[in-house]
Amino acid sequence: MTLQNGAGNNRDIAQFVKRERIIVGTSSHNSVSLEPGKFYHSGCGPTNIGPDLPCEESLRDVKKTAQALEESGLSVNIIENIQYVLWQKLVINCGINALSTLMQCRIGEIYTNPYLWDLCKRIVYECVLIAEADGTYLDRKEALLAVSKVCINDANGYASMYQDRQNQRMTEIDRINGVVADLGSQYKITAPCNSMLVTQIHGMEQMYSRQ
Repeated sequence: MTLQNGAGNNRDIAQFVKRERIIVGTSSHNSVSLEPGKFYHSGCGPTNIGPDLPCEESLRDVKKTAQALEESGLSVNIIENIQYVLWQKLVINCGINALSTLMQCRIGEIYTNPYLWDLCKRIVYECVLIAEADGTYLDRKEALLAVSKVCINDANGYASMYQDRQNQRMTEIDRINGVVADLGSQYKITAPCNSMLVTQIHGMEQMYSRQ
């Protein structure tokens, strides 16, 4: 099972495991590392899981997994069309993570700052176009609304990528905005905002050794 941010994890796993044995999904939790051994749980929501390849065998495994997660106190939804949910989560991450990291701001500030929100809109609209080319239709107003809800509900939180910057770790930008930019190239759809964020984040990572 893969619940990582971004996209493409299931394709990597499928090189080693049959697709009907792969469970994919998203988890709507956000936490901030305050100090060693101390964390602030700044946002929570359901964990959505589903089969990478819908079939009787994979759905049976998904139900077993959901039961185990629920026994741990998590709210779980089983969704057969999980690709739609994955794209929804990817769009949210594309709109928030890199901007929060580059601006070194809380998640909520992306929504309250009119310049950042305008840029976030452009990022999201690129994602919606490319998602449709990839076979998943997203309504762009609904996609933007989902991003704004996260900004409001997790307003005091920091994106995981920003925490990577604080600890001078390599980020997962290639699995988030990088996936959108690469798919855009594949489908001949320009994605200048997402491509720009990928370049800027990698440029930031190269600066670690100078700090």
